[in-house]
Amino acid sequence: MLPHSGRKAEEVLRQWLNGTPDRSHYELSSVRTVIFVYERTSPALTSQSKLIQQDEIEREVQAYQAYLDSFSHEEAVKRRIAYAVISAESNFDFTNLDRWYERDAGVRVEFILFIV
Repeated sequence: MLPHSGRKAEEVLRQWLNGTPDRSHYELSSVRTVIFVYERTSPALTSQSKLIQQDEIEREVQAYQAYLDSFSHEEAVKRRIAYAVISAESNFDFTNLDRWYERDAGVRVEFILFIV
């Protein structure tokens, strides 16, 4: 859901890819492994380990920023979402989500469930 949060997405992504995560974005807990594969994020598992370089991180952050910059109403229509599940205790910034989608008042349990 990061493209829809108000905080500078590239800053949050850069933190996670550098291995210094902002724990308020727990949805990104596996992003480092997804982008750079498990063997690179857990060097103890292989003798052929290749450390992740800063230029690789910046390349991924720039690619993600290009995606965010190109996101439009047409993209939102193609990528429909039905629910936004947000921790009831978070201070989630709905600025970007509300730019592309309409949401209801939400159902509050441990999380707030919004139908969008």
